[in-house]
Formats: sequence, structure tokens, C-alpha cells
Amino acid sequence: MKNKILPLLLLLGSTYAAAQTVIENPSFETRQGSAHTISKIELSPTETRLTIRTVFRPQWWTSIDSLTYIYAPESRKQFYPLRIEGRKFGERVTTPASGIIENDCVITYPPLPEGTTRIDWMEDDLKSETNTYGILLVKPQETKEQAFLREIRGNWQQTDAGNGWDIGIYDSLAIMDNRFWKYELCRKQGKKLKLNLRNETDGQCQLEITQEKDGNIRIGKNGEKEKKYIRAGLPHRNYASVTTASTTPRTDFFRKDTAHIRGFLDGYNPQLGFTTALIYTDNHITRESSPALVTIHPDGRFESDFIVNYPGVHHLSLGSCWIGFYVKPGETLILYLSWEDLLDYNRQRRLKPMLTETQYMGASSTFNQELMPCEPLFPRDFNILLKACGTLTPDEFKAQQKPMYDLWMHRLDSLEQSKTLQPEGMQMLKNNVKMMYGSWLLDFILQRDMNAHKDTTNAILKIKEAPDYYDFLKEMPLDDVRAIGCSSFSTFINRLEYMNPLNRASWQIKIGTDDHVKKYAESWQKKKEILEDTTGIPFPMAGELILTRSYPFLAGTLKDGKKAFTLLNILKNYLHEPFLMAESERMYRQIYPPQGNQPQELPAGKGTDIIRKIVAPYHGKLVVIDFWATTCGPCRASIEHHADLRKEYRNSPDIKFIFITSDSESPEKAYNDYVEKNLKEEVIFRLPQSDYNYLRELFHFNGIPRYVLLDRDGKLLNGDFPMYNIEQFLKESKIRKE
Repeated sequence: MKNKILPLLLLLGSTYAAAQTVIENPSFETRQGSAHTISKIELSPTETRLTIRTVFRPQWWTSIDSLTYIYAPESRKQFYPLRIEGRKFGERVTTPASGIIENDCVITYPPLPEGTTRIDWMEDDLKSETNTYGILLVKPQETKEQAFLREIRGNWQQTDAGNGWDIGIYDSLAIMDNRFWKYELCRKQGKKLKLNLRNETDGQCQLEITQEKDGNIRIGKNGEKEKKYIRAGLPHRNYASVTTASTTPRTDFFRKDTAHIRGFLDGYNPQLGFTTALIYTDNHITRESSPALVTIHPDGRFESDFIVNYPGVHHLSLGSCWIGFYVKPGETLILYLSWEDLLDYNRQRRLKPMLTETQYMGASSTFNQELMPCEPLFPRDFNILLKACGTLTPDEFKAQQKPMYDLWMHRLDSLEQSKTLQPEGMQMLKNNVKMMYGSWLLDFILQRDMNAHKDTTNAILKIKEAPDYYDFLKEMPLDDVRAIGCSSFSTFINRLEYMNPLNRASWQIKIGTDDHVKKYAESWQKKKEILEDTTGIPFPMAGELILTRSYPFLAGTLKDGKKAFTLLNILKNYLHEPFLMAESERMYRQIYPPQGNQPQELPAGKGTDIIRKIVAPYHGKLVVIDFWATTCGPCRASIEHHADLRKEYRNSPDIKFIFITSDSESPEKAYNDYVEKNLKEEVIFRLPQSDYNYLRELFHFNGIPRYVLLDRDGKLLNGDFPMYNIEQFLKESKIRKE
């Protein structure tokens, strides 16, 4: 990180001279955003001048608030601006095509107290992207060991390594052999730096590091011969005998086990205001969501453990960034992330299509390092699809998008010919790209059907797709089990499950019978025939997955355990994969537990502590918790739809409605405005995002709105309460209004 200050090195001098002092590109500890950078500080006995350079997304506006102040931690004083040059306070300045505002501005503040060695540049909003912490006003004083560490700080790989990242050397820790190591000894002897390391299991390692004139280093481990290391970057490999592998045996693919994610967020500081993140994991077999909490330590280390059922791509949500990674059941994967890289990515948006400094270590590191840079090669613009929905027929849209698909296929062929991806990775990339295109064409039909309900006058929307529109499904990896691990699979399988031909199969089944088991069985026989006819594959794996995903809903609607079990046995005849059979049986037991639906004690942990504190005043009442956000349209619609009902039960001795959101998903002004208009009389909580993440993990939800029902003792009755059925629930439960 270019401007990051190493805490290990901060042996500061005393004061700056009484005469004017100029500091070019001052170093700092961390910052909330990177749009505004302090490029120069001028200190004198009469004033303090900050030169500000602004770099932002092209054609976006930015501004500087008049209350942006300097905070001097040593004297605990705040200093507000005296004047600004080159710009006006509050002025919205639009960035040019380059993203760089040519003219820097200068903000003048009062003089700082003598002896000030560092400052923060702040706004009152602690989440403001302006906030920059630990800006140094003096040059750090460092030992020869500290100077050496600073020069070799970063990520390194062997010149002939297949891993791509072998060792990371940072302020107070190292990453090596897929483990974290603490420094026990750091000693400079001639041209060598000797490091004694200890890991979390008390394992020890001695390193001897020599820096070469070309900037590379040599490292000897535990007295062994030194090996040459270069700065870690994108691997350049040639798999000379690459042939795309055939379908992976299904018995080797499905396996339930824990995946372990470890990592280091370079540039993290607790002052940034968050201590947790989330990994979004989905069981695509059953549609269950299980977000996993990521704990971030003060030194930037982070960790998470979560259950997976198959190898696949998951996403770490950190701020507004989604970091993809591939992991197999039972594996440990270490990630290196740069906070400055994340800020730069957020700032540039489409000008920077991917994170460039992310590194991976572990068994699947090569797989990750090869696949993730390929994503920007296959872009889509959803605005094109939205525009086409009202102007093009299905056949016209399909013809319009064919060149895009051809370009994608050409790029895949080029990658395969270059032999820079291992066979498994190449096949996964092919599957992912094909499903991206399949989702694209299915999304078009879904969107135009939605538009047709709203706009009954558009003649284009009345033209339905012909059966051969779905011919593209024959090119999809519907029978390759590896497709389920791709990042695009979640969208694709959802669109496939609800595409018109399969929906029509349900509509065509006569409803004039009370035998719903028979109805569902007939419906699935019809869907099986449609899938086979459309795809040309005898009931592909994708069909088995759709069947498994649909069973929990069908079983729930039957409201009878015996009937649900009968349906299960019928539908299992369509399944050939033992793991899918086992998951269907597990879902049956979850819907119809042997002991019946009993209230569940919440598990011990931080999330339970948070929710117990919130609901404590309402002990003895049923509690409906509404997880929502101002940025969520369906959330707001539900809140407003049930306003009159909540008013009726506001003084009920039996039930209480509670609304919980986060400070990230509900910005303060938007939150206050919405509460004033719609939730003024309700019990509301706006939690820090780190606390809100604990509740996501506790109640197993990714998306919102989400409704949770607790009993009168605070036990869990329903973690996915059907709010649409609230009126019937209140009536059947004999809930009193007063």
C-alpha cells in the first residue's frame, strides 16, 4: 500500500521546525475513501495549508464540506477551515473523462500546536469517505531492521512456483505455508535479515532474507539453501497438454464439509468502524441461505468457517465490494486483500473491472488466481436488456445478442489455445460463461412478461416467444455437475426453474381434484418431458436439481407429513444422485420434524446477545422482527402495506412488531426521513453493520425483507415467517388488539 504507515515503524521524532515545513505526499495509517487525497501539507506558525487532489468516477460530482476539520489527537483539538482556494465549499464539481480534477484546491486551517506529530482529516460523519487517519507530520525514525522490513514488505512468489503467492511479509506478521506467523525476533546481520517466526499452533520457523540489487529477494528457510523470490502477481503458466476434462464423476463432487477462510486485510484499522464482514453462501440444492460471519482482528487478520456441499465460488462482502473465491469442502484458503485496492475499485467502478492486488494461498490458490481475472472478459450491460424489452421481439433480441455470445466464445477459444488455465479451471470458465448467456436470454423473457402486465398497450410485448427460442439450452452445461459451483449458476438455475415452458406445465395440470400429491406428480412428469424435449438430454442433472429445490415448497403446501412423504417417494424416482436424495429427505425432516414444530432456543453467541437485548422489554409477547432497509423496495412496500394492521395491534398485550436495519443499508438521512413518514410510532433499531452481520448469520438470511417470529419466551418459532399471511396468523393465534 503506497501511503500506508507501518505501525512497527512509528518511532516518531518530536516537533517540526518553527519555520515553514512542507510535507509532500504525507503518509497515513488508513482512510475511509480515496476520492480526496492530501498531496501536500504546509506548516507554519501562522497557518496550516492542505493541498487536496480529487480523483473520482468520470462524470460524477464531488464536493468538500466547510466543516471538514483537522483533529490533532495529541492535544485533542479540532481546527476548522479559515478559507479555501481553487474551489468553493459545498460546490459540486463534476469530474472529467479522465476522472482527475485538474486543479487542486488548498484549504487553510489555523496553526497546529507545537509538537504535533500527526493529524486526522475528518468530517463529523464517521463513515465519510473524506476521513483520513494518522497523517504523519514528521519523518519516522527507524532502525536498520525496520528499514529492511519496510523495503521487502509485501507478497512474494518463487520464480518457478505454481502457487502464485508463497509468502507475505507485513508490519507485525507474515503469511506462509497457508498459516499466520508472528515475529519473535528480527535482527539484521550484514546483508541478511534474520526472522524467527511462530504460528498459532506454536510451530516455529527461521528465515534468512537477502535483498538483491534488482529488488528481488532470496529466502532460506530453517538453514536450507536460499531460493529466489519475486513480487507476487498474476501467474504466467503454460499447460502444454491441456485437454478439457470430461464431466466430473458425481460421487466425487458432492461432499458436505467445513471450508476455512483466512485472510489479511492490508491497511485495515479499527478506526474504519467495522469489525466483521460476511461471506454469502447458498446451498443451490435446497435454496437455503447461510451467510457466514467474518471476524476481523485489529491487526487486519480475518477468518470464517462455513459448511459447503460441493466445490464452488462464494463471495466475501466487504464494504461495497464483493470478492469472489473458489473453495472445496474441507479446504483452507488464505486471501490477501488491500484496503487501498478496494477503495480504488469502488472509486473507479467500471474503469477498474476487478481487484488487482488480491492474492490467494492454499490448495485452490492457482485455480483462484487464474479464474478471477477472466471475469472482465465477459461484460454485460443490463440497461441494454431493459431497453430491448419494450422494443424488440424475442427473436429480434436473440439475433441482436448473438454477436456478443460469439465474441465470448472466441475469447474462450483463445484462452484455451493459450493453455494458461488448467483443465478444470478452463471447463469451469466455459460453464460459467455459457450460463451467463443462458441467464441473459431467460432474463429477457422474464422482464418483458413483467412489463406486459404493466403496459397492456405495447404491441411488441404481446408477441410471445416461439418454442425454438429455447434452443440455446442445448448448449448449456445442464448435465455437468461442475456447473453448480460456478458464480452464475444461482441466477441461471432460478431462471431455468421458472421459465415459461415449465411454468405452463404446472398451469396445464387440472386443479379440479383434492389430491394434490397426484397433481404435483403429474406436473413433474410433464416438466420432465418438457426439459428432455427442450434440451435433448434425458432428464439432465439441472432437472434433478430443480426437482430437489422445488420439493420443500410443495411439501409445505401439503400441510400433511404423510402426504409429503408420499410425494417424496414419488419424486425420488426421478433422482439418480444419492446426495440429492439425502438432501430431499433432510428437507422433509426439517419441514415435518418427528417431534413437531417446537420453539428453538437461540444458540449462544454475539448475535443472540444482541437480539435478546432488543426483545427483552417485550418478554411475554410474540415478537415479529422485520429486517429491512431504506434501499430495499419490497421492504418499504411491505411496511407501508401493513401500516393499518400494525396500528390496530399497537397496544396488543400479545404481540409486538420490531424493525431492524443497518447503518450501511439505511443511510442516516434517508432513514430519518422514512421513519418520520412511516415508522414514527414503531419500535425501530438502526444497528452498526458489524452487529447487523451477526443477526444475518444467526437467522440465516442473505436477502431482505426477512421476517422472524419469536415466542413469548424469546425462542425461535419461525426464522422465515410468511408476512404475507400475517392477518390469518393473527386470527388463528387469537391475538388480542388491546
